[in-house]
Amino acid sequence: TDDRTGLAKRIEPVRMGGRLAPAMPLVDSAAGES
Repeated sequence: TDDRTGLAKRIEPVRMGGRLAPAMPLVDSAAGES
């Protein structure tokens, strides 16, 4: 989330199983990174 606004900086799908291709969001390796 954005520290100033509290809103999400990005939105990514999370899909596991079923008929759609799997998709996992990218996660920042460093905590607090902008």
